[in-house]
Amino acid sequence: GLPKVESSVIPVIKKLVSPADKADLAWWCSSQYASGSVEQLHCLDLAHSNATTASEEIESLQGRASKEDERAALDRVKRIDTARAILSDHILVDKVLEQNNSSDLVQKVYKSIIRKVQKVSAEKESYCPEHFVRELLIEGSLAAALASLDDCDGFTTVHFRSLAILVHDACKLLASRYTHIFVGRVARILARRWMINGDDASDSNVDYSSMKTTDLLANSDNREKKLSDALLSDKGEITS
Repeated sequence: GLPKVESSVIPVIKKLVSPADKADLAWWCSSQYASGSVEQLHCLDLAHSNATTASEEIESLQGRASKEDERAALDRVKRIDTARAILSDHILVDKVLEQNNSSDLVQKVYKSIIRKVQKVSAEKESYCPEHFVRELLIEGSLAAALASLDDCDGFTTVHFRSLAILVHDACKLLASRYTHIFVGRVARILARRWMINGDDASDSNVDYSSMKTTDLLANSDNREKKLSDALLSDKGEITS
């Protein structure tokens, strides 16, 4: 394996003068370590601190730096911060495997859920912890349902409960880190959407990742009202 960051990356970074160069080197080094590793996160922490310093230095020039340099410095900070947040949360939710004695089958399903959630989060323009929790609940429910329907896997009710505990504990850890997240509300919103939209609805016109919890509840309540009005009308038609 690769050497520790303390003995290989940090000594080289200290020899560099420019914070921007330090950030770029640490960013490149992060890609050399195993995905999801603590060493990779350490590199991203180094990259973020130096990228922030570089951005502050350019800002202190007060107009003497070009707009392109200012934009590049800010983009660097944003890119590194997003990658760092995703990885940090990924490592956090991995800890539930250490805290629970789950079977190999349940661990395999859980790890596949985390990989999918991380992939979806990384594809977003900006990282949102609420989106991570929402995708964790969605992918967890889907994976549990599919595994239960596959007779070849031997996924029993005991396995189902064990997987549910892992997903629940992961969401609790994220809610502890981000105190503005209320997992119960997110779960109720998803349940309402499923009850109203079913499996075929995409809700592609709604950006749930960028909406506040109160907005999500209002949106869900509005759809429920439409359903109620349609059921009470003569035609029984639901308008979008």
